[in-house]
Amino acid sequence: YKHQMERRLQESETWLKTTLNCIADGVAATDSEFRVRLFNAAAERASGWAAGDALGRPLCEVLPLFRDNALLDVASIVSKADGDSPLFSAENEMRLKPRSGSDLAVSVSAAPIRGEQGRRIGLVLVFRDITEIKKANAREREMHERLIRSKRMESIGMLAGGIAHDLNNILGPIVGYPDLIAGQLPKSSPIRQDLDIIRNSAHKAVEIVRDLLTLGRAGRYPMEPVALDAIVESARQSGSVRLLREKKPMVDVEFNLQHGAPAILGSAQHLAQMVICLVTNVYDTMPESGKILLSTSEVHLSESMPGIFETIERGDYVALEVFGAGSCIDLDDLSRIFEPFIIRKGIGSSVGSGLGLAVVYGVVKDHKGFLDVRMEQGKGTSFKLYFPVCGRPAAGSPQSNSNCRGNETVLVVDDDEEQRRFTARALGALGYRVLTANNGRASLDVFEKELRAGRPVALVLLDMIMADDFDGLATYQKMLELRPGQKAIVLSGFTITDRIKEAMSEGVGEFIQKPFNIEELGEAVRRELDRKPDAGGQG
Repeated sequence: YKHQMERRLQESETWLKTTLNCIADGVAATDSEFRVRLFNAAAERASGWAAGDALGRPLCEVLPLFRDNALLDVASIVSKADGDSPLFSAENEMRLKPRSGSDLAVSVSAAPIRGEQGRRIGLVLVFRDITEIKKANAREREMHERLIRSKRMESIGMLAGGIAHDLNNILGPIVGYPDLIAGQLPKSSPIRQDLDIIRNSAHKAVEIVRDLLTLGRAGRYPMEPVALDAIVESARQSGSVRLLREKKPMVDVEFNLQHGAPAILGSAQHLAQMVICLVTNVYDTMPESGKILLSTSEVHLSESMPGIFETIERGDYVALEVFGAGSCIDLDDLSRIFEPFIIRKGIGSSVGSGLGLAVVYGVVKDHKGFLDVRMEQGKGTSFKLYFPVCGRPAAGSPQSNSNCRGNETVLVVDDDEEQRRFTARALGALGYRVLTANNGRASLDVFEKELRAGRPVALVLLDMIMADDFDGLATYQKMLELRPGQKAIVLSGFTITDRIKEAMSEGVGEFIQKPFNIEELGEAVRRELDRKPDAGGQG
């Protein structure tokens, strides 16, 4: 009988041990002195202690649990406990410091073990590793926040895009006429200074409108392989950066660009605008003297990298970092830093549209990139943008043409009278013979009349969106039927749309975004007129 009872007891212990080892949660039990008497396999894995080494050791040595960075005194808690109620429930989140490796986030529950007379004879503690659950929850929260930000930016962008189109038509003459008038004045005329004021104000208005257009674009622009260092160089030479340097001449701007880095897939125009917006924001947060550093580099991430603003996924990137020594952003504002119209210290612009960082965010996301923001108190703020490598060589940049003049016949088609009149006067000032039409159907009459007279139109400038249902694309398609290979340029207050893409696929050679000045117009016209026609096409 004794041997039978011993065998049953051994079987029972084996069954209990096997059962406990099958549980995913860690289980530890102690005697009345809080020395470990039972330690299952999950507890071994989490703590780094083998059961044989753990048995007989104090529980706080084998399973050091921390709450708010303070080591939990289990013995003290147990001695103060009354009855059989749990000492802590599973909702209690703590930190377990294993024998080796990183700390684990654990949920813990514990209760006293009592003998037949109700006397406490030990403690049982059950814990669950929730480290991965917390990471998953954090990723889910980040995805949710990204979705909310994306929806908010999309709504603002739709509104902004529509407003910007109308403003571009209004700004067209304001941007262009100062150059036309200046060309008719002697160099010593004091009126030139007044024209410079109009020109500079118009330039600022154009920058704001282009910010609005970028917010409203929702990725609707063509992309090609581009070199990020070349984009930064073009922004470096821009009038916007020149004006910033004049505003704060004691702020040094330095460049550390990695030439020869892999190309990224992007829109050179929008990436350059993004760089200018970011540099402008950093400038506005700088004291009267200091340093701004722009650098590019190749980055390889073998695994995802948590950032302050968002997690950067693993992959190969070309990164742009803009660091402002002395600039500072409040941590409380970080979650809203890229929203439009948030103008506080380090956010938006004290003098601009309040859209700068919203434009940066939009362009980066349209290019499938990521952003990170890092701050060091007393040192400065760093913005780092990550753009995926595309694996193709960068496309060449169009060359500027210093000679914009000509004498060919150009037909200007635009339903906005002021814009049409300015474009015609600008081309006339450059020596071209100019014809005009206020809609697509009227332009076909002019086009066909010139063709019959034996003096075909060399180039057509087409507004894409016109008041009637006969837009620039429909007009161009009819012209191609009359004269295959006809050269044309599309004008629009919007960025490139699907209709513009279709027109360019059918033969339109250039796209000019309104508003434009005489130099931009002249260069595009001359470039298109000098372009060699496709095989079988007409000049």
